[in-house]
Amino acid sequence: MNPMLLVLLYLLAGVVGFKFKRIAYVMVATVAALSILFLYAGMGVNPTQWYFIFLSSLAWLFISLFSLSYEIDDGILASTFAFTTGMMLLILLSKDAITFLLGWEGMTVASFFSLYSHKNSRRAAYLFIAFGETSFIFILSGFLLASAHAGTTVFSAWGTQDWSTIYMLMAIGFMIKMAAVPAHIWLPEAHSRAPANMSAQLSAVMTLMGLYGLVSFLNVCVPGSWVGAVLLIIGGVSALIGVFYAAICDHVKKLPAYSTVENDGVLIALVGAFIITYQNSQHVVAAFMLLSVMFFAFAHTIAKSLLFIIAGKLEKSGGEYLGGKYRLTPIGAFAGYVAAISLAGVPPLPGFIAEWTALESMFQSFYFSDLWLRVLTVSVGALIALTAGISTIAMSKFIVHGVERRERGPLELSDLGLAIGTALLVFGGFLPQFIFRLSSPVISGITGVPADRFMGGLFGIPDGYLIISGKGFGVLSPTLLFIFIVGVFLTVYLIMRRPMRRRRVVRAWSGGLKNEEYPTRAHSSILLLTQKWLFRTDEKMQYSDMIHNAYIRIGTATQSASEKFRGMLMPGNDRRYVLYILIALLVYLAIAML
Repeated sequence: MNPMLLVLLYLLAGVVGFKFKRIAYVMVATVAALSILFLYAGMGVNPTQWYFIFLSSLAWLFISLFSLSYEIDDGILASTFAFTTGMMLLILLSKDAITFLLGWEGMTVASFFSLYSHKNSRRAAYLFIAFGETSFIFILSGFLLASAHAGTTVFSAWGTQDWSTIYMLMAIGFMIKMAAVPAHIWLPEAHSRAPANMSAQLSAVMTLMGLYGLVSFLNVCVPGSWVGAVLLIIGGVSALIGVFYAAICDHVKKLPAYSTVENDGVLIALVGAFIITYQNSQHVVAAFMLLSVMFFAFAHTIAKSLLFIIAGKLEKSGGEYLGGKYRLTPIGAFAGYVAAISLAGVPPLPGFIAEWTALESMFQSFYFSDLWLRVLTVSVGALIALTAGISTIAMSKFIVHGVERRERGPLELSDLGLAIGTALLVFGGFLPQFIFRLSSPVISGITGVPADRFMGGLFGIPDGYLIISGKGFGVLSPTLLFIFIVGVFLTVYLIMRRPMRRRRVVRAWSGGLKNEEYPTRAHSSILLLTQKWLFRTDEKMQYSDMIHNAYIRIGTATQSASEKFRGMLMPGNDRRYVLYILIALLVYLAIAML
């Protein structure tokens, strides 16, 4: 079977979606399942392609099943969802630059129309496509340079000449799609306006395409350490900025959007750390870092898809801002708890294991020979450790002022998708070695070290129940951790359920008072007050995105300067206009000669 037939089936689902919405979503779910089955059998894809198709297909499967009862009257949404999915699969299947760029542009344009057609979202749609096209330009520049050196657009024939420069150009494009700071401002705007299923698609799977680009081109050649250092710095700053804004955000969908900026920042930093470690000839540690990237990608993709779906349901039933009155089914509430707790890094869910592997990776930089690279990696690792703590504020806010404020609703057809996504997340936390083994061919292909190197036995239990980091810096057993946490929670629960002589029942997060409630803004007031330099907090505790404001000032200044230039250039004096044309022509000739 030709894998490109799967792309055609997605596109066919997009055509069907204009008239038959549910059929289109069923087709997407079916093709996602087929992609996992057929491509697992080795249908013409390399290990990197297979792993990212596997992750993406898992998300497409349960997001499309959720969509069966979500805004089902919107035919444009069903069609653009299917078209976007098809273009993403085209990216993952591409073996040459032209096919990759076709999929990349198709993914951006299809998502743009999904946003543009939704109510009150045209500004967000234009912001989305502006950064999307900027991303395309940088990737195109890297592809043109690589193809010119190799004399072909086929990836497998590309050489290593000027590879660090080529990779850096492509990486900028990929990082823009991953909403790295300072190009992150499109993501909270677009996702806060997009429908829930497209928000999940954009935040989890579309940003995953950027990570795929960063990882897949490591198969050509690993670039120089300076590239890794740049990625490490950008990733660390993105993670810190993203988690700060997630923690203070009150918007039900912007909060998980800023959380995506944080998660993608960690992934970018890990790729940078991998490049530095590999170039320092520490291939075992580098392989563990790449394993961390692969598992973190799984934890982020599944949990963030679930969180955006729940955020969409909260928004639809109770408004845009946290603190409203919501309706969720029991399955929806449980999915919200699991997704948020995983993203907060609470054991034994995948988010905790992902954060543990990330920190273990960063803190093994003492193997580096270069002192400044050691300091840089440890410093970024410390930033990521800080983000892990602050993310707890963001996710606890989502639970307390969102999921906890629900009224019970009847079961819906969309719960099928939520149940599958939740099961995947729990399974990944309890049995992470399954994900490790799936990613092992990717890691082995780039570093020569298989993922089995980092799994060991424990108390006679077969291999895989103990995670060993790098060269034995630390160990973790998700299985024993799960048993320990369940045991502690059950003990505390049984003690708390014992009858007491005196007890007073109050609302959660009320400070023990009968009629007071913990407000949403108070949940993050400490950060708003102590980090005024970042949030620009005023007397009324209002805040804004400092980088977004900088873009607005630049745009306003540019528009003002252009107006003044136009006034000076065209006052009715022909000689001045002709002189301008001649000077411009000379400048272009000089550039062409250089």
